[in-house]
Amino acid sequence: MKDLRKNIDIKGKDVEPLQILAVKAGKNLKNYIQDVLSEHVLKAKKQNISTPAVYDRIKRGKVMYV
Repeated sequence: MKDLRKNIDIKGKDVEPLQILAVKAGKNLKNYIQDVLSEHVLKAKKQNISTPAVYDRIKRGKVMYV
């Protein structure tokens, strides 16, 4: 599978806390965000979140994982 390259917009007020978390994790901001997103996807797979209704909610930005 080909890697996806996607630019994301992060609000200015959220960048500094993310940078702090990245430094604490010993990573640069880009790698930290990639790792967080990957962990998020793995968690969703473990919860078997794969129904069409969930995908629709994801597209609308209405899904949050606990």
